[in-house]
Amino acid sequence: MDLEGYEYHPSIKAIVQYTEGGYFGDTEIFAKVAGIYPDHAGREASAIGQQDCSIFVLSQKDVHRIRDLFPAEFEQMKGIGVTRFKNHRIQIAN
Repeated sequence: MDLEGYEYHPSIKAIVQYTEGGYFGDTEIFAKVAGIYPDHAGREASAIGQQDCSIFVLSQKDVHRIRDLFPAEFEQMKGIGVTRFKNHRIQIAN
């Protein structure tokens, strides 16, 4: 694992492990959209890849475009994101 530039912090603990095809980052986006997470709040977690991986970045502008063009799909994505956000909060608390 190449962690050049990464500084070890003993307080960091693995909460979730993602496998190929997994995704993350939707929770804060949709929790903010749903009004249950403040707009000014930063992210709650960091991701560290153990091997080469590709990351697709979805901006807030992209999220609004999805909402405008695909409202039904957006609502489904929001529901899943909010559920994942709440589950993540439970995992952090334990």
